[in-house]
Amino acid sequence: MQSSNCNSIPVTSLFDRSLLAFISDENVIKKNLNVISQLPVRIRQRIRYFMSKRGMLTDETVQYLVDSWTKSIDLSQSACISDKGIESLSVCKYLSKLDLNAIKGDQPGITTSSIVHISQSCAFLRVLFMRRCSNITDDALISVAKRCPLLESLNISGCKLLTDLSLQALGEHSNKLSTINFS
Repeated sequence: MQSSNCNSIPVTSLFDRSLLAFISDENVIKKNLNVISQLPVRIRQRIRYFMSKRGMLTDETVQYLVDSWTKSIDLSQSACISDKGIESLSVCKYLSKLDLNAIKGDQPGITTSSIVHISQSCAFLRVLFMRRCSNITDDALISVAKRCPLLESLNISGCKLLTDLSLQALGEHSNKLSTINFS
C-alpha cells in the first residue's frame, strides 16, 4: 500500500506561510495588535522572527510581540526603532541577546537612555550588539558593565560618543566578556 502524499507536507511550512501572509499587510497588523499579544508564545515568536527579518518591527509593534520569556530579539533590520521600542523590552526579564546593529547607516533613535533602561531590567544579557548606534554614550556602557554581569559579546563599532571610560568600566566589571568589537 502506498503512503499518502498528505503526510509529506510539512506542517511548519504551512504554518509559516500562513504567518507570512498575515504579516504581509501592515494594516492588518496594526488593527490586530491586541489580538496578536494574546496569541500563544510560539506563534508570537514566529511573527516576531518574520517581522524582524523584514525590518517590520516598530516601536508600536515590538511591545506586542515580546513577553517576560523572550530571550533573544533582532532589531538590526528595523530602522524605525527608537528608545520607546527598546524600553518596551524591559519586560523581557530573561533577555540574553539584543541585536541593535544598524545594517544601513547610523541608528540615531537609540540613545543612552534606553540602553540604561535595558541594563536595569535585563540582568541576563549575554550578547549586546549596538553597531552604529550613534547616540550611545559612556553612561550606557558603564550601566551595562555594572548591571549585566553575564555579558560575553559586545559590538560597539561606530558608537562615536564612547570614550576610554566605557572600556575601563567593561574591564572592571565584565568578567565574562570574551568578544568585543569597537573598530
